[in-house]
Amino acid sequence: MKISYQIVEAIDTYLIKNTLTNSIYEVDKNFRTCSCPDYIYRKSKQGQECKHILLLKSFKLSGNWEIILQKLQK
Repeated sequence: MKISYQIVEAIDTYLIKNTLTNSIYEVDKNFRTCSCPDYIYRKSKQGQECKHILLLKSFKLSGNWEIILQKLQK
């Protein structure tokens, strides 16, 4: 089963939606917090990042960040 995500830029956050489960989480634009349960109950207490933060960071570092956001917002 392939998981895909939709990413939408909001004012202070990015909204990331898992299209398989329809779960939507907010990641702040500094990539420091996420609203997913894994981050809230585990990763933040361990000083780690969740998969949503890591995914957004990897998109940002890929150099295709603006293209990805534009395609997903259409």
